[in-house]
Amino acid sequence: MEIFSARLKFLRERNALYTYQIADKLRLSTLSYEDLENGQRKPDVDMLSKLPDILGESVDFLIGVTDYDKLCAHFKLQYMRSVVGYVVSEQRIKELEEIFSESRDKLTQYQIDAHTNITKEYISDMLKIKAEQREFRDRLYTRLEKIPFISKKTLRNIDNEVAETINRISSNLSEYYPPLTSIDWRLSYLKSSYPPKLD
Repeated sequence: MEIFSARLKFLRERNALYTYQIADKLRLSTLSYEDLENGQRKPDVDMLSKLPDILGESVDFLIGVTDYDKLCAHFKLQYMRSVVGYVVSEQRIKELEEIFSESRDKLTQYQIDAHTNITKEYISDMLKIKAEQREFRDRLYTRLEKIPFISKKTLRNIDNEVAETINRISSNLSEYYPPLTSIDWRLSYLKSSYPPKLD
């Protein structure tokens, strides 16, 4: 019950509520509610069913089944998305380099310039995504570290999940993002995407 009591107080304070306000919503005396926060009283099912609406977080978070509150879960999702975006951009640059080396003699100067521009765009995207990664990772860790009874395993698992995601996406990229396998298609893509400018 230590986790429940600590997180109950944490969420109450985060929501800028007084003990009497939550006590009133739970139909308890202020002293009875304070016993919940002090670990002197166990919550019943009725109390647990009301707390998510009052505090805006799940019972799983309150009792320690998960260490992620809603905002942590959001930051984690954004962090993982940025990881995937980086891997995909990196792969697209490799593909562009392959087609460029395989068919340089078939490309016009305009197509070579177009290839260079596309590659620059991907590199620019990668730099933005990398900055987003750092931002969401920092926000996630900063927020998690404020949560009472945060498990060290949770913090370790974040980096493990990122590594697993990178491995999964890298080894099965074609399942998630079909590769640009046709040289002719890629050449036609360059032509259609970057038509020559008319004087």
